[in-house]
Amino acid sequence: MRKGVLVFGIATLASVLANAAILAPVNAMDITSADGATKTLSGTIDDGIYVKSDANITITLDNATINAAAGKDTIYVEKGAKLTLTGTGTINNVAGYADVFNNGETTIDGDITINHTGSYYAVLNHGEMIINKATIKADENTNSVVVNGYYNYGKTSNHREGYVEGVAHANPKMTLGSGVVIDGTNAINCTIKNDDGGVMTINGGNYTASGAGAFQNANKATINAGVFTQTNAKKPLLYNDYYTGGNNEGILEINDGLFNYAEDTFVEAKDGGKITIKGGTFSFAPEEEYIADGVEFEKNDNNLWAVKAPIELPADSEEEEEKEEKNPATADNLFTFVAIFAGALVTLGATLVASKRA
Repeated sequence: MRKGVLVFGIATLASVLANAAILAPVNAMDITSADGATKTLSGTIDDGIYVKSDANITITLDNATINAAAGKDTIYVEKGAKLTLTGTGTINNVAGYADVFNNGETTIDGDITINHTGSYYAVLNHGEMIINKATIKADENTNSVVVNGYYNYGKTSNHREGYVEGVAHANPKMTLGSGVVIDGTNAINCTIKNDDGGVMTINGGNYTASGAGAFQNANKATINAGVFTQTNAKKPLLYNDYYTGGNNEGILEINDGLFNYAEDTFVEAKDGGKITIKGGTFSFAPEEEYIADGVEFEKNDNNLWAVKAPIELPADSEEEEEKEEKNPATADNLFTFVAIFAGALVTLGATLVASKRA
């Protein structure tokens, strides 16, 4: 072979390999894009997506379908990586692994359907995760559908189950928004599970359960909005756990939301935790032990229990109160006036008497 041809061939091969490296994130799972990179995916990706720790990427799905390779998570995000997933598409996993396993920072916000078939979870978060909009479904072999936190915090070196320093976050954080729909009616356990070390905030969404509860909290959680429905009259809507050790504090605060359940099945709670209800609408009257001080519930016109509205005074009464606050006519003021007036009368009387005597 002539040297020039060899050089040309090597150059061509190098160019091909360079281009292949650019395309590799889609076809070979690895994404190591520079910060701020964006990609649009369409068609079917059968090997899943693996987001490396140095990546900061927004992936837009253009009617794409993402499937997992055998024995793999469909989308895996390393600690240090930042992923935003948007657009329209479907994420599938039938391998007994997660559709999305996040150890970095991930946001999902789009017309995205996540389908889980088989054991394990549809979504597992050991980092920081925000799901603003997505529809998540699971079959009858799924454990819990969406999980934030660790199955066994510090008693294993397996980072899929417990906290391993440098691999994931010590206290995983998850926020669920108003566009989230999670159907857990087929799942073995809970629709949403905030597990060991987890911190969760629910700002809306629709969550349905049957096998177990719509929400299980093992550490720290706040519910600000959302619709929670238990279709199984024999199962609790919520679970609140507590275990010693510091990673299962069982602190649950409910500020609002709609809670649908059968009588006497609102929550199953372990001793040691703390549930505080400050608001919300409930199928039945919440247990008094959980209601915050100063909050009262009453049955509304829809036969549901909601926070008792404060008594509203007529506008003129409010105006009078405001005037009184600005110009208070206290008993002391009245007494002073009477005393001065009486003194004046006494003085006047004395003057008249003196005048007569004179």
